[in-house]
Formats: sequence, structure tokens, C-alpha cells
Amino acid sequence: GRIRINAGLNPTMFKWHLAGGESFETPECALVYSGAGLEAMSHTYHELYQRYLIPEAWYKTVPPVLINTWESMYFDVSHAKVLDLARAAAAC
Repeated sequence: GRIRINAGLNPTMFKWHLAGGESFETPECALVYSGAGLEAMSHTYHELYQRYLIPEAWYKTVPPVLINTWESMYFDVSHAKVLDLARAAAAC
């Protein structure tokens, strides 16, 4: 069979104009593969994050705060709205 992976920014559909001296950095894209099925792939993916991508200070700990902006804001996320959401949660 064939596998087709399309990851990253599409140069024909995405344009970002930069002024002199400006820079643009894309987010990380982490991919894993397993020939042993979805469960093995899931374990590989979790191991990748746990060993290499999670900051050492948070490795094998439960983060003190988790805010799900998707359910409350969808694509309309801003710094101010996240702070408002955190303040509302703290008041509970």
C-alpha cells in the first residue's frame, strides 16, 4: 500500500508577509509510525512526548492547570479571554 503524509504549511494556500527584520516560526509537527497497530503507535507517540518534548520540570507530573480553550472559545482565542477563563475557574 501507499502512505501519503501532508504536514506543515501549504505554500499555495498560505501566505505570510514579513517586513524587514521580522521572522516567522512554525509550530512543531510530531509524527510517529508503528507497524504493530494503533495501540503500539499510541504508546510510541506518548513515549516521544514524555521523553523528548515535555519540559523536564513537568516530566512525570500532573500539570497544576489545564484550560480547554477549544470547548469555550473555538478559534476565537485571545490572551485576555484565556485570562478571563482562568479567573472564572479560580473563583469556583
